[in-house]
Amino acid sequence: MQLLITSHLIAAKRKTTTVELRDVQRGYTLFLDQARSVEFLERNEQEFISGQEWETGGRELNGTTTAGGDVQMQDVQA
Repeated sequence: MQLLITSHLIAAKRKTTTVELRDVQRGYTLFLDQARSVEFLERNEQEFISGQEWETGGRELNGTTTAGGDVQMQDVQA
């Protein structure tokens, strides 16, 4: 249903009331379903938080990360 509505809006932008195949194809490329989302994340996993980074608590912000992943904040002088 969402794809049909999006395709209709794309067709309307072209100032027509008829939804064509190219409108549906364009609408399909604008959104990802679960399977395509997983595929995208697997291909681009280096761009996102890695498993090791997640397990150790990620990047630190003005603090140090303990072995358990907790962040101990440091006082920052302005």
